[in-house]
Amino acid sequence: MATFDPGRLRASFFAPLDRAEISLAPAESVSHRFAGAELVLQGVRERSPRFSVSLVALESAIAAGRLRGDLVASMRRGDAIVGFLWVEAHGPATHVELYVREIVIRPDHRGAGLGSEVLARLDRAARDASACALTLDFMDDNPRVAPLYARAGFERVGVDLDARTELAIEPSRAARIFDAARDLEPVLTLVEARRLACDFRHPHVARDEIRRRLLALGPDQRVVMLEDERGVLGLAWCELVPSALDGALVCVVRVLHVEPDRAPSAIGELLDAVRVALAPRRPARLAITMWSTREDWIETLSSRGARVARHKMRKALV
Repeated sequence: MATFDPGRLRASFFAPLDRAEISLAPAESVSHRFAGAELVLQGVRERSPRFSVSLVALESAIAAGRLRGDLVASMRRGDAIVGFLWVEAHGPATHVELYVREIVIRPDHRGAGLGSEVLARLDRAARDASACALTLDFMDDNPRVAPLYARAGFERVGVDLDARTELAIEPSRAARIFDAARDLEPVLTLVEARRLACDFRHPHVARDEIRRRLLALGPDQRVVMLEDERGVLGLAWCELVPSALDGALVCVVRVLHVEPDRAPSAIGELLDAVRVALAPRRPARLAITMWSTREDWIETLSSRGARVARHKMRKALV
């Protein structure tokens, strides 16, 4: 089985483009990283003027990524930087997936095919380096990029949602909190079978690691379950964390899953069960990841006060 070769990824990616006026180069200098960070922030602030991450903090994150071995690249026209790309590699060497953390084109260079050409180049380089997939996500308030990713062969595999916590609800008789002594094996089996512990930064999680996480749940973590006579039908894995923006307590729902043969109402019932379970801690909001694109589920969650914030995309290469 082929193993991922980061050197080959770089050699293939940084080869000359067909359009001679644009070049791809590593963003090695501080000035180039700051220019890339500024492009990223400009793109975000076009849609969210109150976005408060500082330029210095973002450049520091980019620099740290480069030291880890991330692919950090500038798109240049002469001496001017007209685009920026930041790609992370995740997973074991025999099954690496490349996560496109940032891809941004300067406004006056959009619409000319540069983004498509860079994605095509990344696709070729990833295949040359024996990567297994490309992944990325984009904000729901940035719909202009959706056709670009669709043309490049990406498929939607999940969504991130924001939800309110203040809705008045009744506890579900089918819901309860995970009890390791009683529930470890059935929950472990469900999480492993449905790959519920996996995400773009953890494309493979071993059974022993899932077991360790379940047995090490802390006071700020909850696993909320729905069950019926057939067993566990739904699972939400939650963690309370302070918001990086304002310090408010946020309930991060890293898994929101209902078995696919259940009625759409079950996903709404599970969301309500999470609200009930976390109500004593008074989180300001819920930040939910759901690895499904079922429109009836999304509609059900929307009717319960959730809204789609981000779309998660994947392109298999093997």
